[in-house]
Amino acid sequence: WGSMARRPMSAEAAWRVIGDVAKECAPVKASVDFTTGATSTAASKEQTQKVKMYYGTCQELMRHFWLLQPQNTPVKIEKSQRIFDAMDGLYDQLENLKKEA
Repeated sequence: WGSMARRPMSAEAAWRVIGDVAKECAPVKASVDFTTGATSTAASKEQTQKVKMYYGTCQELMRHFWLLQPQNTPVKIEKSQRIFDAMDGLYDQLENLKKEA
């Protein structure tokens, strides 16, 4: 992710990010029922709440990202960069949560 910092995200890069996020979230999705919060692992209630929050945040960020396509104005590029920065931070938080588990 670091090599792409401070540049608008191309459609190809966006698809790679979506693929990476999907791979990271697949095990979580299988172990957490987001409608009830029930887990099939030994995750604590706090960890489950964090995962649910990250999941919702990721969905909202991606929704906003796709609304900015195509990135053909400086305003859209700036907003896309802010979304990228937020997703980068979210990824780091998920990695930290995995280490805690």
